[in-house]
Amino acid sequence: MPLPSTPPMFMGPTRESVPLPGCDTVCNTRGKIDTINICTLATLQESMTEYDFIIIGAGAAGLMLADGLGKDPAFRDKSILLLDKDDKTRNDRTWCFWEEGAGPFDHILHKQWPQIYFAGKKHQETYSISPYSYKMVRGIDFYQHYLEKIASYHNVSFKNEAVVESLNTKNVGVKIGTDKNWYFAKQVFDSGWKLSDLNQLKRFPKYPILQQHFIGWFIKTKEQVFDPSRATFMDFSVAQKGNTRFMYVLPFSETYALVEYTLFSGSVLSTKEYEEAIIEYMDTHYKEVKYEVVEKERGSIPMTCLDFTELNYGHVYRIGTAGGWSKPSTGYTFNNTAKKTEEL
Repeated sequence: MPLPSTPPMFMGPTRESVPLPGCDTVCNTRGKIDTINICTLATLQESMTEYDFIIIGAGAAGLMLADGLGKDPAFRDKSILLLDKDDKTRNDRTWCFWEEGAGPFDHILHKQWPQIYFAGKKHQETYSISPYSYKMVRGIDFYQHYLEKIASYHNVSFKNEAVVESLNTKNVGVKIGTDKNWYFAKQVFDSGWKLSDLNQLKRFPKYPILQQHFIGWFIKTKEQVFDPSRATFMDFSVAQKGNTRFMYVLPFSETYALVEYTLFSGSVLSTKEYEEAIIEYMDTHYKEVKYEVVEKERGSIPMTCLDFTELNYGHVYRIGTAGGWSKPSTGYTFNNTAKKTEEL
């Protein structure tokens, strides 16, 4: 995907302004755009490290893009900085996708399923999905694999720092402020998003904004209660409560599974509501089974047909979920991210 030659300007929410020493213009926190003069830029650059490219966020999109730039000979003389507030040593998420036959991520797959199970109040059925399989990559395995690759590129650096501020400079680049340092880049790729970003696009009323949001428990049992040959893709037997709600169960063995409560709505629930639904499901479907919660995950995916390119501005280009790479009808993002980063 080529970068737009003249990206549309996006005016984010107004934030507190911070005067810069010795200059009349001000620097606004991340999300608000200002142009600054050459005097101001010179003052800023005195205390910051400059890169050709900065990637904000070391999730799927950020890591794939950093790897793509690092291994491409065309970018061998370009400096690239990858920033993330997390050190990527926790298994904080999973990615699942459909694929026919072998694929490029098979070496880091945690599990794949040849069958899927659907259920509702009056119907339950298991389906073979051959020649496809449903594949899962754990976040921690993905992070370790890509961070090791990135560490081998002389021109790519990863820093565990939280981005707190950005300033788009007219026809020059972007100043990035983190909780530790200042940086400057000619081009920034940003994978961070907030629902408030999308609210800026509500001038397009024909495209509603829903969230697919969830909390999942990684559960271990002493008894063999799960069927590791099939994924419970959607179990709609749970109370719907005016939304589309379902349970999602991915068994890794007879005694270990991810049990996740998922729904589509405009706003998220309290943590207690998700977890009470998981407890109720376990009590209903796995009566008297004792279990231990060993890990948890949570997330929210925007479900909308809005044009995310409206969020690109100046020298900042959105990627991943923030760039509209999630499929609006399902929320699946992983495979599309691999394709989009390759195009970039």
